[in-house]
Amino acid sequence: MLSKELPKTLSQALAPLPELRERLPTLPDLELLESSRRFVSLLSKLTQLNLEPDPLLATLAFGFPKALQLPSDDPSCDPTVGLLRRLQHLNLPDRPRNERQAQLMMRMIMAQVNELQLLAGLLAIRLEGLEQHSCTRKDDSEDVAWTDLHVFVPLAARLGVFWIKAELEDLAFRLLDPETYQDLKKLVSSKRDERARKVEELTKSLQNLLEPFGLTPEIQGRYKRFYSIHKKLRKVNHDFKRIQDLIGFRLLLGNVDECYAALGYIHEQWTPRKDRIKDYITQPKPNGYQSLHTTIELPDGEPVEVQIRTHEMHIIAEFGIAAHWRYKEQMRQDSSLPDAQPQESPQVDFFPDSLFAFTPSGDIIELPAKATALDFAYAVHTEVGCRTTGVKINDVIAKLEAPLQTGDRVAVLTSAKQVPNQEWLGFASTRRARSKIRHALREQQREQFRKQGWGQLEQEFRASGLNLNRMVKEGRLEQECLQRHNQTFEHVLFCLGENSIQTSTVLGWFVTASESATLEQPVPETKPQAPRIGTGKTVFVDGLEQVPTRIARCCTPTSNDPIQGYLAEGGLVSVHHPDCEALQRLNPDRQVPVHWG
Repeated sequence: MLSKELPKTLSQALAPLPELRERLPTLPDLELLESSRRFVSLLSKLTQLNLEPDPLLATLAFGFPKALQLPSDDPSCDPTVGLLRRLQHLNLPDRPRNERQAQLMMRMIMAQVNELQLLAGLLAIRLEGLEQHSCTRKDDSEDVAWTDLHVFVPLAARLGVFWIKAELEDLAFRLLDPETYQDLKKLVSSKRDERARKVEELTKSLQNLLEPFGLTPEIQGRYKRFYSIHKKLRKVNHDFKRIQDLIGFRLLLGNVDECYAALGYIHEQWTPRKDRIKDYITQPKPNGYQSLHTTIELPDGEPVEVQIRTHEMHIIAEFGIAAHWRYKEQMRQDSSLPDAQPQESPQVDFFPDSLFAFTPSGDIIELPAKATALDFAYAVHTEVGCRTTGVKINDVIAKLEAPLQTGDRVAVLTSAKQVPNQEWLGFASTRRARSKIRHALREQQREQFRKQGWGQLEQEFRASGLNLNRMVKEGRLEQECLQRHNQTFEHVLFCLGENSIQTSTVLGWFVTASESATLEQPVPETKPQAPRIGTGKTVFVDGLEQVPTRIARCCTPTSNDPIQGYLAEGGLVSVHHPDCEALQRLNPDRQVPVHWG
């Protein structure tokens, strides 16, 4: 039921927004609001961000789509509708799988939204949502809290919206680790009175120090947030007594000169830590943050951080980049503002040269802006890329050369029989994909050469009476290749295929040149005779009949020498001296006993 207080509350919330006040009452259907208080709460946060009307209204419409529907036929709403669509096109997983995916998710959000104030509005929506989870403890509360802590907290820090960052951290911490949160809350509460007393004393000391010099700063005592204390506890082995800087101070002054003057007087009064002095006024952070930071030591040794900045710097520091240009515009219109000096626009990288696509499981892949589906496949895994036959982009079959856009969900189709081809280099754009394709093509060529080398070597060995397969199994080829060429046998096969090594060279490792020449000559047919004593060079093979023989030229044994036979291809037996070096390299299983006739 719609709260009766909503119109009054809404009117109060819209009071500082005259431009929006003129447009909003005609747009929302307040009866469709699930929670009127949530609507006002979100509007209040957006007001704090100092957003312009179009991004503010687009954010409200995104947060409450049923209640606030923008008319498509109203040209005045076109800019707002365009911004709203950027938010609507966000397709984010409920929870990234790991911190790396969380980082990619943040980068993807920045690339898709691509508008500073709209990003700030999205942060306000996340904060409002996390507040609701903190109150209701829904089933998905932990997933939401983890995502906010690892995606939207870094985004808030990048944009410089530190009050949202701090709120998100504490709320997420409370949901993810409630026991530790409550224990820490009790520890901090036990020192509440002591901290309040110290803040009051130091505030008076700072005022008394600076007033004689004509400096009247607005002094803000601040307390360290729970999540910040939690992170520091992990660094000091959870010893709460070692955390001393639970309080800090912020001084807001009229201009930059006053800031530096205050810093000098404070350093004269208290000892500063030299390694903790930071000048972010001269050198602002990329998100536009400007301030002087120093850490002083009190007489009791407790360190206290002091931040010194102008009021304008404080606005940008608290509300981030989204407030930057409105402040600059205000300075142009009112030159009477103190310290109204133009500032350089903060730099935010929206990753215009990148796109972000999803795998079917929801993981994010970052690619160059002109990447294709084939690039995506290789980004998933090299083997996936090499076996790719096609893709589905957003459930629609597409070609490998199809360009991708941020937010696309890509499913890669593969086949074990698929191999890369030369055409792929024509549309692969990433360095990784092109490198892997070239490597695969070289491997294909190497494999072809290896097969050619094997065929040539096998033919040569067979002609010489050698069994290549057996010698490979025995490791003799690998051993000879390593000893003679310092290369593997596989590499030598490749060299044989591309003709950088000749097969005769490899054969010569096992058969001498003289023996190889002999083997290439026609073998004269000999007729075996019955054994006879003293018959000169007639040779008989023990246990076999009608076997052709020849005297090996490598050692040329005579009738008075001991002999050993070797059974070559085709049934020929070559006769060697038992100590012949060539014989020692041949397969011992093919050696046969012979004797002189």
